[in-house]
Amino acid sequence: MVPPPPDSPGPESILHFIDECFAHSSRTLYIVGLEKLANYQWYVTLPYPKVILQSGLSIGTPDESCLLIMYVDCSSQTAMFTELETMMRGFTRIIRNGKYIVLVDDIYLSNGNIPIAISLGSFFATYNVVYWAVTGINRAEELQYTLFFASNVYYMNGPLTHGPVFEWNRGLLRNTTFEIHGQAIHAFPYTHHTGGGKFRGIDISIFKIVMERIGCLLQVHIIERTADIDNDVAHIMNRLHQMTMDVMVTRRNVHVGTLPVVYIADYTYYCLVAPRSTQVDLTRSLLRPFSSDVWWFIIVCTVVINVMKEVLKYDTQLGILMRQASFEGPIRSFYRISFTVICFVLIEAYLTKVTSFFLTYRFLPDARTLDEFFATDTPIRLEEGSNNFLSIVEPRIRDLIVARGINSTECEEFSSECAHLDSFARASYMISENIGVDADSGRKRSYIVPEMIASYNYLSYCFARGSTLTDLVAVYLQRMYETGLMRLYHRQYEQYLLPNKYVHVVSESSLEFDHLTSVWICVSVGWGISVVVFLLELVQSWLVRTVRKGRQFQNGPAKRAWNTQKSKA
Repeated sequence: MVPPPPDSPGPESILHFIDECFAHSSRTLYIVGLEKLANYQWYVTLPYPKVILQSGLSIGTPDESCLLIMYVDCSSQTAMFTELETMMRGFTRIIRNGKYIVLVDDIYLSNGNIPIAISLGSFFATYNVVYWAVTGINRAEELQYTLFFASNVYYMNGPLTHGPVFEWNRGLLRNTTFEIHGQAIHAFPYTHHTGGGKFRGIDISIFKIVMERIGCLLQVHIIERTADIDNDVAHIMNRLHQMTMDVMVTRRNVHVGTLPVVYIADYTYYCLVAPRSTQVDLTRSLLRPFSSDVWWFIIVCTVVINVMKEVLKYDTQLGILMRQASFEGPIRSFYRISFTVICFVLIEAYLTKVTSFFLTYRFLPDARTLDEFFATDTPIRLEEGSNNFLSIVEPRIRDLIVARGINSTECEEFSSECAHLDSFARASYMISENIGVDADSGRKRSYIVPEMIASYNYLSYCFARGSTLTDLVAVYLQRMYETGLMRLYHRQYEQYLLPNKYVHVVSESSLEFDHLTSVWICVSVGWGISVVVFLLELVQSWLVRTVRKGRQFQNGPAKRAWNTQKSKA
């Protein structure tokens, strides 16, 4: 082909379009394979930062600030795909791509050549190129493109302008209602039907609102989990890669570069759910009512008072001085009354606190930190495929978990034999709704260790390749955050749990002896002390009688016999 003169002009509409793109977000112009065109030199002399590539060269991976104008031979489908694959061979991962304008011979676009637009749309979707359109070489009057959804493919055309073809609302179809197919898994509180009823959750509410604004009908396909977690994940991803599903409704952790995603600005916490101990901590419960300072005060006062009593029994100089100074008359009565009042207050306070501890705190306390939990050597239930989760946990914590890990077949969730890893939201719901109260302790059989194992702030919604829903959902999601709707959905979940925490529900079961364990302990301690005091009184009474008998023997017949012998002498 003889090259044309450098002053051969291109379509004026193309120049206006390029100006408009650079007025928005484009910063680099790619000219790809245009050396075959008569107006090639006109494109080369355009006053923009540009990259010029000949046919047969890879374009690399242009980012979203690039505007690419490329010529593709559409004489046959094989030639078209071969040329496009050569250009795109540098694509190795899914990224946000630039804007693509495909120039084809005008004859192929006469009267709207839908097959070419569909073929181009299918190819670009494979590489997650969302913003693309096709127009003619010389008669560049309109842009033609297709929108791919799992339910249908829509052929679109519009003026050669930046919007709406290359803006976030590209996928909006006015006055058209169509189905969006989403898939979801059971993940409380985002997508679930825990507690019965229809499938619901925070993410379901979000997508219903977004789809309502777009004008779509959301059809959710529930993916049941199997024993092979890796196979489940591969099945979910393949349906998005093959564009048989539009979106993964349940927020998940998606590897960067595999699918287009919209990140969610919320934290998701993961925790340890541990069984509560029902072992009675009787010694600590008896000593806990008073602090160590109060106990030492009582001990010192007891020793001092008993020493003073012993001193007062003897007519020593110190005893006489103490009796004269403070233990005679009104002062002695004042001391006795004060001592009685103090003893009464201490005894009543002790009985009140010890009763409270017997009722509530008589069992070993829950672990407050992960270190306290690991000190108990409780085994941890690990499910198949938990290695991916543990890989993001702090190495020290991960090693401790693995060292105590047991197979999921050996222990059930929320059992009294092992702990397990769970999301904070799901664990809170399960403990509140489904875990019963232990008859001995009067508390839930499981609890959440307050120190979290890990937290995610990079969960995301993932979409099919080349889906125009990605930016639509991102924009509406931002608006929902700004208006407070996201907080409303989370508050609904929180309020769903609050009534079960603070409202007492009448039990249908009758009172049993197991429910009175605390009472039996208190009564048994009281009876035990009473028996000990009674035995001490018996011993004291026996000792007194023995001493009196000895004195009577000394002052009785033995003394009279000694006096008689003395008088005879």
